[in-house]
Amino acid sequence: MAKTVHIISWEVPYPPTKGGVIDVFFKIKALAKNGVEIILHCFVYDESVPNKVLETYCKKIYYYNRPSYMQYVTSKLPFIVASRKPPELLQNLLLDKHPIIFEGVHTCGFLNERDLRPRNKIVRPQNIETEYYTQLAEHETNFVKKSYYKEEAKRLKTFELELHNTDFFVAVAQQDHHFFEAEYSNSLHKLIPSFHGFASHKPNFELHNFCLYQGNLAIAENQSSALFLIQNVFSKTKTNLVIAGANPPQALYTAAASIGSHIKILANPTALQMEQLMQHA
Repeated sequence: MAKTVHIISWEVPYPPTKGGVIDVFFKIKALAKNGVEIILHCFVYDESVPNKVLETYCKKIYYYNRPSYMQYVTSKLPFIVASRKPPELLQNLLLDKHPIIFEGVHTCGFLNERDLRPRNKIVRPQNIETEYYTQLAEHETNFVKKSYYKEEAKRLKTFELELHNTDFFVAVAQQDHHFFEAEYSNSLHKLIPSFHGFASHKPNFELHNFCLYQGNLAIAENQSSALFLIQNVFSKTKTNLVIAGANPPQALYTAAASIGSHIKILANPTALQMEQLMQHA
């Protein structure tokens, strides 16, 4: 009889075109390949929408709508957590007694729920979110967004220290692994780097003459990194650069055009486009 696990993802894990989503999707694929039945719970918002591909690997999929910030402006919880605590999610988790994987601190709103205490619970931190939101605030120039990031970092600092009912932390990065290991010495800990779609680390494809920078370009921190590359690295060379990612701002197009035609911006690449770029960069 196949083992079954619940996976709670902070957004729909397809297409796998950005960091954490890549990890979640290929983890689902790897578990399914090894005979694990997956009950997936994920949140629909912005450009994150239900996708038929996930049905290939999951026994059942629940989709939840993510409310707007204004509904949680007075909450003591971080918005990224409070907006992912619909009552239906808890009800669906309580339909059985299978283990639960919480993808990211975002999804841990019900972690300390009394009715879930007997369950095996695994937390997969994608970041130390307190540090991440602090860095977002430092790079953000919009006053409203900067204020939001600062407040979110403050709430996350408290919340990240309240994950006491976690049986197993499985961090992506060494720094995160050490942080959670120090804070939760009674839990089990394991460092497992991000899952990805490549069976081998050795390229068996033709390399082209370009460099690749990929990230969610709607995030100020990633915009700053891309601008740094444009202005301080690729302004001094004719090596081709492709900057690929979600929703790049006009400032990136303007900066790239001011340097030369060897810098290209690719907005909202498909999973196939990203795979091809990574194969040839």
